Parts: sequence; structure tokens; C-alpha cells
Amino acid sequence: MYAVLEDKGRQYIVKEGDRLNIDLEKKNKGDRLEFTNLLMVKDEEKFYMGDELSNIKVTGEVLGERKGKKITTVKYKRRKGYRRKIGHRQKYLCVLIKGIEGIG
Repeated sequence: MYAVLEDKGRQYIVKEGDRLNIDLEKKNKGDRLEFTNLLMVKDEEKFYMGDELSNIKVTGEVLGERKGKKITTVKYKRRKGYRRKIGHRQKYLCVLIKGIEGIG
């Protein structure tokens, strides 16, 4: 069984036991999250879409903050002696998907 959920404009395909990196929120380690904005759920024999998703939710537990890959950017202007190197590491919230509830 898996679900397609949307969080802050991004879509994720998740199943029970997956780890998901979402954009950072003010949550503590061990907090529970519920994702109710679902686009589709696939059970063993049936797809759930549209109005059938009204009482289905995906639950997860916050594992903590993680950092993404380092991205480097270079600014340069020719013949001016201007060079800048900028680095950035995005912070994410790591969530362990506990299950998909409300089917049946």
C-alpha cells in the first residue's frame, strides 16, 4: 500500500516505513505529524481518489532535523576583478512514515 501526498507544493510517494525529508517546520523530535492532503492511495486491490480520500490520513513521527547537500554558487563579472563564491545547505525535517489510516 502506498500514498501520494502533497506538502507545501511538493508531491511525495510514501509507504509505511519510509523516511521523508520535508521543508523545515517548528517541530520537536518525537512529535506526530498527520498528512491529510492526499492525492491518491493504492491498496492491494483498489485505488482511492477524490472524495474517497476524505477520511484517510498518513501519520508520521519526527526524527529530527537534517541537512541537505551543499550547493555552491559563483558570481563573476569579467574584467572587473569581481568574484564571489557562495555556499548553502538547506535544512530539512526528517519524518518516519508510521502508516496509512482510515481505509476500509
